[in-house]
Amino acid sequence: MYGLNGIPHSQWNGYEQIIGGNTSTMYPYYLDLYNQLVEEDSPLELTVGLGVDEVGNLEINADVLLTENITTANNKIVYIIKWHQDNDYFCSVVQYDYEDFYLTTIGETGSFSHCFTWNEVWEVQDIQAVVLIQTYNSDYRILQAAQSEFNGLLSIISSNVQTGPPSLAVNFTSSSYPANGIQTWEWDVDGDGVYDYTAENPTHVYDTPGSYNVTLRVGMNGEFNEVTMPGYVTVTEDAIAEGSVSGCWHSELSPYLATGDLLVDQGSVLEIEPGTVIILENGAELLIKGQLIADARDSEMIVFRTESDWAGVHIMDSSEENIIAWCEITGATESAIYLDNSVCDIINNLIHHNSSSALGAAIELLDVADILISGNLIANNTSSGMTAGICMTNSYPFVNNNIVVNNTSANAGAFSIKQNSAPVLSNNTIAGNSAVNGTFFLFNSQLSLNNCIVCTSGDVFYNIASSATVMYSCLPGGYTGEGNIDADPMFINPSEGDGSEFDGMTANWQFLAGSPCIDAGNPDLDYNDLDESRNDMGAFGWYGFPDYGLTDTDPENIVPVKLDIKAYPNPFNPSTNLSFNLSEAENGSLEVYNIKGQLIETLADRHFDAGNHQIIWNAEKFASGVYFVMFNNGSGKFFQKIVLMK
Repeated sequence: MYGLNGIPHSQWNGYEQIIGGNTSTMYPYYLDLYNQLVEEDSPLELTVGLGVDEVGNLEINADVLLTENITTANNKIVYIIKWHQDNDYFCSVVQYDYEDFYLTTIGETGSFSHCFTWNEVWEVQDIQAVVLIQTYNSDYRILQAAQSEFNGLLSIISSNVQTGPPSLAVNFTSSSYPANGIQTWEWDVDGDGVYDYTAENPTHVYDTPGSYNVTLRVGMNGEFNEVTMPGYVTVTEDAIAEGSVSGCWHSELSPYLATGDLLVDQGSVLEIEPGTVIILENGAELLIKGQLIADARDSEMIVFRTESDWAGVHIMDSSEENIIAWCEITGATESAIYLDNSVCDIINNLIHHNSSSALGAAIELLDVADILISGNLIANNTSSGMTAGICMTNSYPFVNNNIVVNNTSANAGAFSIKQNSAPVLSNNTIAGNSAVNGTFFLFNSQLSLNNCIVCTSGDVFYNIASSATVMYSCLPGGYTGEGNIDADPMFINPSEGDGSEFDGMTANWQFLAGSPCIDAGNPDLDYNDLDESRNDMGAFGWYGFPDYGLTDTDPENIVPVKLDIKAYPNPFNPSTNLSFNLSEAENGSLEVYNIKGQLIETLADRHFDAGNHQIIWNAEKFASGVYFVMFNNGSGKFFQKIVLMK
């Protein structure tokens, strides 16, 4: 307006440390202008007031009396809302408008007003109104100015959310003025003329679609002020979600469609019913700063998916008890689940075919502790950067009974553990993951691995200033630690190769009978399997792994209990008598395998008649240890564990 090339900073009527770009030249310049201006007489008197109208808008009122004739042309009255930000000498103009000022003759009076929409981020005590009367010709000379703070009792309504599908939970907040001293609050939240709540900040759940007027009446020392916000809350009939969300999402309304970012703000709760489908598009992020309850255990799964791409479920700076359980999460392009300084248990979920670059494609943890990641199938995720599975920084989670398979990353296939992290991994099956730097990437951290199975054609660990404590686990190459083995786990139907191009979801990661991982885990009774037997290594031991119904493969059909191989004596040295009974004639082979799953001797490969059979195995040329005898009839494999003790 004034043709300036910069914005010098000048302050009046306050202590000044720096003004403009150069205090030695700017201060005298502005001081001279100020001294000239204060000596001039204004041609008018101006009184300003600031309040709210009947629908909650900010209302500036200005009363004017002309004390001299006004000779300038094209005069305007300018309305400004300024927002105090940092201190007494710095503020921002946040609302601005003007209109023609028509008074010109001494003695004339006029009343002017203008309304601005209230912004919920403002604090009442930080808002002031400024009115200028100014010519918009020549030098834009200001004829008079005045300002005002709020005065009196003012009802101001704010809330966490205003629009959404049923059931919409709205947390109402009285932002009324003054901040202290108000004694009563009366809320009519559905526009029926009846006050519904008398709490200062009530919560109301809207189940019926429609538009609702909201009224707040506050009282202090016998005075009252009331404001009504027409159509303040809108409950939609369709399940379109956008912006701030809160309340409960119902399966009968799904699928819920989000085409932009969603926010569950602090103090808000989003509960998602079992069987609900959420479709997120256009890179949408579901950001949780309040609380998320997505728990479908013992019911139909909750599904998060996309037709294009979405960012993922990101929980940041939430102190609430969040939970994601029995959910399918797929198609995310940043991280399917990202926890930052928050609490969330991640239990029994399908987390598959997600992608990322810098973050963990399946799960990213930052500054979290004492959370549980359990019973999840994490499969076929990809990352061009850190890891396709679980990535953590300065975190201390408990990770147990998960299947982490066929993930592909440029760095670590299954886990990246960084910057003072110390996770405890128990009873996980980690197989078929592909990456340049191994299955685990460890940087300045400590890993505890117990009762786990790690199968990979590449390196298991890539260590940088880190350590791993491994016990009662099966992993290639062997590893120093009590109870560890290097053997073929003998999965029923594993994926055909490493990496995300092979399907890890429909594979069957349970054991064939006679697997060396059965009853080979930590013998501590605290780790006993659900049937009270000694812990099996891998995801199906200890607490067990949920049945997702992804495959029709039934272990009882693959290994039918109709052939019992007996060994006597067992343990033995050097010979044992192997006997089995066939209900019908069939072709078959009787073979012996070592603990690594390697075939070391074929005892028989022929046609067997129905009835009892006995074969002696002389193991004189073999070392002491555990061996497995397998009878294979083409449709089933039957095992017996035997122990050679010399």
